Amino acid sequence: MAKEAIQTNKAPKPIGIYSQAIKAGELLFVSAQLPLQPNATEIISNDPVEQIYQCFENLKNISEAAGSSLNQAVKINVYCADSKVANNINLVMEELFVEPYPARGVVKVDGFAKGARVAIEGIFSCVN
Repeated sequence: MAKEAIQTNKAPKPIGIYSQAIKAGELLFVSAQLPLQPNATEIISNDPVEQIYQCFENLKNISEAAGSSLNQAVKINVYCADSKVANNINLVMEELFVEPYPARGVVKVDGFAKGARVAIEGIFSCVN
């Protein structure tokens, strides 16, 4: 199966040896997004809700660059550094997604680069 790298300037550039996303067949695999705005070098804010929204904004922009959308997410993985993020993820997802909601995992981690409190990755369908 052929794979295609997806890159948009509407989301932060990778800061390592990875792609923003890879499209393989009818699926799009988006790398974990930190709460950075495009071309920014610092986390958007220390507020956990603002960080969650920014991560989803990055996922939205990358998925749209591949011809998908946030509501075509089939699996979302949330990595959070503290319970304040975990407690707010349902509130944000309820606002951003429609049923059927994507499958989801939430994992607590020790921390992230740049002091982020959350990182979110996703798998999206590219079939309308």
